[in-house]
Amino acid sequence: MNSNQMNSTCEEQVTYEQLKTIRDIQDELWETNVSKGWNKLKRTPLEMHALITTEIAEATEAVRLGMPAITIINGKPEGEAVELTDAIIRILNYFTEMGWDVAFLIEMKNNYNKTRERLHGKRL
Repeated sequence: MNSNQMNSTCEEQVTYEQLKTIRDIQDELWETNVSKGWNKLKRTPLEMHALITTEIAEATEAVRLGMPAITIINGKPEGEAVELTDAIIRILNYFTEMGWDVAFLIEMKNNYNKTRERLHGKRL
């Protein structure tokens, strides 16, 4: 399902012309985080890692239950893709809180990965 096919219960439709940079998204997610008061909860890195892991576990459970990757239940997006998106949101908010530039770090790590051997030298 692409963004233009989302259920009409979602408030905002996104077109390719409106695509944002990852930094724009990171900033917007943080604004929502602040407006909902989540930034006031000072969690430790281990607590944040556990919350991120929980979202991934919820994605795994959605697959186990055979749910569609994206579905709307009582107006709320659910499914594997939605739970993985929740993990990304938590990660981006954590990066903002820590002052880390996710775009820079993705670029840095990808540039390093380009130098690695195929399958990191492992055989299948």
